[in-house]
Amino acid sequence: MAKKEKIDIVRSKDFSSVDDELAAALAQLDEANVRVTEVLDSEKLDALLNGAAESDSAPVAEETTAEKEGESEKNEELKGDSVQQQEETQAQSDEA
Repeated sequence: MAKKEKIDIVRSKDFSSVDDELAAALAQLDEANVRVTEVLDSEKLDALLNGAAESDSAPVAEETTAEKEGESEKNEELKGDSVQQQEETQAQSDEA
């Protein structure tokens, strides 16, 4: 039977200081998130009050529609290529 070796476990207060630093960093992140949220909310409010939200939304909708039309054309081309590849593969397997 193998001889058991003694292992010393050293506990240090270093982990508690690291834990404290991590907690402080998380608190700073939370504070930053609150400030960012406040700024974003004030920007939304300003945009609504100035009517910018309505004027900005129309072009975005048109771009989105145009993008969708372009995407559907690309999808149709890809489908056509895929069907052609399948037919070629089928023809090759029929020849073999």
